[in-house]
Amino acid sequence: MITDITIGPFHIEAMLDSGSERSYISETAYNRIQGNELQELSPDPTSTVGVTLADSASIYTRGGAPFKVELDGKTILTWLSVLPGLSTPIILGLDFWQSADVHVESKIATWYLGGNSIKHQFRSRTNKNKPLTLNALSSSERSELGNFLETEFNKNKSTTLGVTNLVKHRIEVTDETP
Repeated sequence: MITDITIGPFHIEAMLDSGSERSYISETAYNRIQGNELQELSPDPTSTVGVTLADSASIYTRGGAPFKVELDGKTILTWLSVLPGLSTPIILGLDFWQSADVHVESKIATWYLGGNSIKHQFRSRTNKNKPLTLNALSSSERSELGNFLETEFNKNKSTTLGVTNLVKHRIEVTDETP
């Protein structure tokens, strides 16, 4: 089941996964929140003993840290272990389900948090390749993008376009969705 959570100023897609005992964050999502809600990683059992994946492969995490996960107006302190290669930004496992009091009504395909009247329909991931907005980038990613664009535009400054050199382009990068 897919939902949207908030960690600090970031809205992040997360999967409520009843097949996962623990909660995980991808390296990409962890790096994205760097400088805001970023916590220093500490060793945990997943970084020393490893994690067994659904395909029976084993992998070690980089360690984990506590994060304040906001969902439906509730803030749940959640330990997230950084799992290399994780394709979903965040997996909220049974540890989260227990602390957040997640309830599932499978007959009507809904879930909700205990003490909350907001019921959510089951939904799966959509727009897996959806482009990020500038708000979704960390400050270092924004800087890297800005440097890249400046370098690429400077390469073509002396290039004439078509039959006239009276062509002028202005590109503004904003946080707005087209």
